[in-house]
Amino acid sequence: MKKLTLFGVLLFLMFGCSSVDDAALDESLETSGVEDVRLLFSQNFNRYTSSELYTQAKARRDFGTIATKSAAKLRGLESDTQKWPQKTRVLDGVLRAEYLKDIAGGDHGGFQFDRPFAGVEEATMEYRVKFDKNLVWRYGGKLPGLGGTSLSSGIPAGCTQDRARVENGFSTRLMWRQSGGSGPARLIAYTYFPDRDTSKCGVDITFIRGIEKDKWYTVRQYVKLNTPGQRNGVLKMYVDGKLRLERNDILYRKAGKGNVKINSAVMHTYRGGGATDPRWISPTTDYIYFDDFKVWVGEAGSGGDGGGNGEYTVRVRARGKSGGERIRVRLNGQGLATFNLNQGWNTFTTTTSERGNLYVDFLNDNGEGRDAYVDWLSVNGNRRQAEAQRGNTAAWGNGRCGGGAYTQEMSCNGYINFGGVAKDE
Repeated sequence: MKKLTLFGVLLFLMFGCSSVDDAALDESLETSGVEDVRLLFSQNFNRYTSSELYTQAKARRDFGTIATKSAAKLRGLESDTQKWPQKTRVLDGVLRAEYLKDIAGGDHGGFQFDRPFAGVEEATMEYRVKFDKNLVWRYGGKLPGLGGTSLSSGIPAGCTQDRARVENGFSTRLMWRQSGGSGPARLIAYTYFPDRDTSKCGVDITFIRGIEKDKWYTVRQYVKLNTPGQRNGVLKMYVDGKLRLERNDILYRKAGKGNVKINSAVMHTYRGGGATDPRWISPTTDYIYFDDFKVWVGEAGSGGDGGGNGEYTVRVRARGKSGGERIRVRLNGQGLATFNLNQGWNTFTTTTSERGNLYVDFLNDNGEGRDAYVDWLSVNGNRRQAEAQRGNTAAWGNGRCGGGAYTQEMSCNGYINFGGVAKDE
């Protein structure tokens, strides 16, 4: 049927110019029945071209929602009523955390906040990190990771012995570490699981040794929750696209705790350890740089949705009106793959190592009831909704093929232009 789809236009007007960075929108996506990998939020700091103080207001604008699910205060981010001795700044398009000399802890270094989202069973978090060339390692400090709780707040952290927090949540923040304050530095997953010895703090799981200063690392963490009460949860750690740790025996939640979900990016970085414990304290004020924070539902990146070694995984969710419709995923003038549709929604996958514009072509309209519907196209987990694309030569509108736009409907032979393959990098 050849008609202009107003629903797609309305969706574009409401959401087309906004990033998916709101917990309410996350929840609507989560309950839509789509099980495929999808990007929840992606945040870089390219909009900042000069040195600026990074405030709570800027963080809310960038991340959409910030909260205190794992710490009592939004530390390291200033507001009109809250000042901190350490100054978090954006500098040359990256986020710079400051760690004051002669003291450790979150009240005097780095930042602490949570970016909450609707609870899920598996998620991937990725960001880039660089340790300043003059940084003194000492015993180490915290770095961001995933976490979750069934409580309104209280993601386990801070050596908590509170049984409610311990039994109803988990966290998998990272740390940089240096054994005894000397020797090669390493990265660890610093875990709070419900079966830990609460007379101690978190448990270290090392995943890479010999990290260097003044070098960017891309760190990716994948968490899949266990069946409640069973030791079958998954934790994977990647560095620069290479798998460095894989555990399949994690107890994220005890029996009867199926309401514990992954629901927060735990955005922590600070030295320590105790604020006055000399093992953690540096004689100099130090800096660490962060950029390109991303969180996906599902397993994104290496082993899940491409993204390593120059490979791009392209997925398309589509269906036919009558069944038998054919679509093609095309990169510029080169067809990557052709798929046959039925009347149910299906997700199709292909890969490429080349760059260029991505198109979805409708190939076999016969004028007798064949129509194709494309929900979205994703590249390495970064989803692009069909309703948000202006270029749709297959849409029927204004009495002709190619006369519509901002719709998932393809009523004529033609294409939807989804833009450059690497535009989300």
